[in-house]
Amino acid sequence: TDFSREGLEKAEKELKRIRKAYSRIENGGNLEERAEEVRKEFREEMDDDLNTARAKQVLMRFVNEVNSELDSGTGVSERAAEVLEELFGVLGVGVEPDVSDEEAGMADILMDLRDESREREDYGTSDFIRDRLEELGFDVEDTPEGSRWTK
Repeated sequence: TDFSREGLEKAEKELKRIRKAYSRIENGGNLEERAEEVRKEFREEMDDDLNTARAKQVLMRFVNEVNSELDSGTGVSERAAEVLEELFGVLGVGVEPDVSDEEAGMADILMDLRDESREREDYGTSDFIRDRLEELGFDVEDTPEGSRWTK
């Protein structure tokens, strides 16, 4: 484990990628079989003298596959989310956003206001809301389906 400033920053970025992929998964059809293959690969790495570094690499490659599928507009099986949650949990990494119900509610309200501002072409307000959410640690993403946040 790399506890240097660069190593910790890399770990933080990886965690954001993991949580973003996890939060974007909706019930679709792809990667269900691949999720089971990932489970097997993960187990093999852990059985190899508890090789957590390579087990994490297996999971990060799967996160990249999930994001690629989602970015292409293809649905991803909820089984993929279950496998990510379970296997990252083995490594002590929580994939659920680190946000309370109150924070999530606040972010949802602000995102609704932001979407309304964008519809009115009030981009100053829209940008202000995005910037404030980002200052609070939320990532804001605009998609054809609307805006969404992750943390």
